[in-house]
Amino acid sequence: MPHSVFSHRQPYRWIVWSSLTITLVGFIAAGISLSVIDRRLVEAAGHTLAQAADHGARKLDALLEERYGDLAVLARSRILQGNDRDAITEHLQRIQASRAAYATFLMTDGEGRIIAGTRPEWIGRSVAESRWFRTALDRNHVVVEDAHRAPEAGGSMAVSFSTAVRGDDGRVRGVVAGWLPLPLLEGLLRQTVSLLQQQWGTEALIEYVLLSDNGELLADSILRQEGNLNLQALGVPSALAVGTQPTGFIEETHGRRRLQVITGYAHTKGGAHLPNLRWGVLVRVELAVVRAPITALLWKLGLGGLSIALPMIVMLLWSAKRLERFGTQQSARVATSEESLHRHIECLHSLVEAARLLTETQDLEDMFQRLLAIARRDTGAEAAVVGLFDEAGTGVTRIIAHGVDHERLAAVEQSPIGQILVDRLRHEARPLRLANLSHHLAAMGFPVPVPSVTTFLGAPIRAHGRLFGTLCLINKVEPDGRPVEFTELDEQVVAALTAQAGIAIENLQALAHAKRQATHDSLTGLLNHSAILDGLETELVRSQRTGEPVSVLLADLDHFKAVNDTYGHGAGDQVLMETAHRIRGVVRPYDLMGRVGGEEFLLVLPRCGPVGVSQLAERLRQAIEEVPFSRPAGPFTVTMSIGITTWPGTAPTSPRLLVEVADEALYRAKRAGRNRVEVGVPRLGPFSDQLAG
Repeated sequence: MPHSVFSHRQPYRWIVWSSLTITLVGFIAAGISLSVIDRRLVEAAGHTLAQAADHGARKLDALLEERYGDLAVLARSRILQGNDRDAITEHLQRIQASRAAYATFLMTDGEGRIIAGTRPEWIGRSVAESRWFRTALDRNHVVVEDAHRAPEAGGSMAVSFSTAVRGDDGRVRGVVAGWLPLPLLEGLLRQTVSLLQQQWGTEALIEYVLLSDNGELLADSILRQEGNLNLQALGVPSALAVGTQPTGFIEETHGRRRLQVITGYAHTKGGAHLPNLRWGVLVRVELAVVRAPITALLWKLGLGGLSIALPMIVMLLWSAKRLERFGTQQSARVATSEESLHRHIECLHSLVEAARLLTETQDLEDMFQRLLAIARRDTGAEAAVVGLFDEAGTGVTRIIAHGVDHERLAAVEQSPIGQILVDRLRHEARPLRLANLSHHLAAMGFPVPVPSVTTFLGAPIRAHGRLFGTLCLINKVEPDGRPVEFTELDEQVVAALTAQAGIAIENLQALAHAKRQATHDSLTGLLNHSAILDGLETELVRSQRTGEPVSVLLADLDHFKAVNDTYGHGAGDQVLMETAHRIRGVVRPYDLMGRVGGEEFLLVLPRCGPVGVSQLAERLRQAIEEVPFSRPAGPFTVTMSIGITTWPGTAPTSPRLLVEVADEALYRAKRAGRNRVEVGVPRLGPFSDQLAG
């Protein structure tokens, strides 16, 4: 009997102990697995937070660098170098409205008194003792002050940019300054945090913190005590770590909520232009949010353990597998996020690079060649083309290409696709992205385009509602040569590049117009007094180097005062403009023409000897005398007296001496009865003797 009992109990005990052992081993294995997965989740979340902090820091760098470039360009504006304070204020208001980033623009005179700005109540105040004014006077570049409470920005936290405005003679005309409000910079961090919020859900409370280089609190998404706390002085671990390491994450206790959090940290680069803006960026989330999947799973396992061992083991195995799959998905998601963040950072760097080159270069061809190279590099396009329109924006007048030969470009232009796409972009406000051009054209009833064009991305180049041209990218390919479609990020890059290009073209046109106004007479379009003398001096230097002659012709309309008195000043202006037109008709393309007085004109004729200048002067005299000037009441005749001289190029001389010789000859022509040409002989010999004579 005892043997029988034992024989029946032994298998039962073995089953029980085996079940208990299997259950215990399962729990131990599950605990180890959960611990490993928990650590991986924490590390993955930490890397994601660190990447987000680094992304926010790079965006801050890019924005601050752009604003630095804005002020550098603004300081060189001809409007700021003028004396029209209302025009300066209007220009500053227009810049503020177009950028939508600055809180305030102010400009002072050389003594520190505000003469123009976007805050009328500040005009007339003296800021001579202000740090930004004094520092800008001593520097030859834009001065940037770290975030502080600025009265000029309404007492809010702001970063100031200031630089001296210098005239053509290098003298300081004043100081222009702009204040970038800190809430705008916070908007960049909020955008970065919102991406994580979408990824982790609304239950996750994600905070961001912006610190100065010494740990001062500049911005906090929750506390809102900017400028009142120093986190490094309080010993916050993440604030201490961001000052010693470029990027990373750390587990710490939240100072206010006394909860365990994971904090990713990074700092801005600052760079050569912004060495004092090395800010720290912190992005944190509760550790419990990261561990929420593990916590929820433990509750399930605990409830299952109260029932039956076998279902518990099955659940453990199933849960471990599911957690493993979740960890794999999380790792893949982190890898995808890191790749996306890296791609966005590269694009931001490229946009900063593009903004810098657009502010540095004044050559349109070179600017677009470098801009097209950036567009091809960042999008993977096989070729890039810019078409510039005429003033009316109706026809292409100039094409700049990168990565495509002229034969292939001509084939695309002459095909239906070239005309259709340019016309489409002319009326589009946003970029145009097409994956299969053959399909689109076939659906419209057009012939299939040349096989070399498959994918397309283009955008109009506009600024302030004006169309300047189009930027087109053709055939996106992977590094291994595999063709792919253009992406939404490529579209955003092209939109940003075309926006910057439009502003750059507008600035270059404004600069060219300002230069022309500074060197040309507004009525006749000829060179003004100082510009024609500069041109004469240049030709004399060249003449001395090459030994070729330079001739000077000084012409004056006879009895011009009588024209104004008899027919009115309107008729006099018409005579001056028609005279300039007739001068252009007799000179060579490379001759210089200028108006040096009311009715007096100076011509500089390179590589022209005594015979040539005499013949040209006679043709000019006849062109004025023989063709009457028209007016509504009837035509009338005007004559011209001319004095000429030639410098042989055998010794140095000065423009003033040659003009004086021509003027003496002109005076002789006037005394001899007008409407004639007289020749003046320059004084040869040592330069000192010429000056003494």
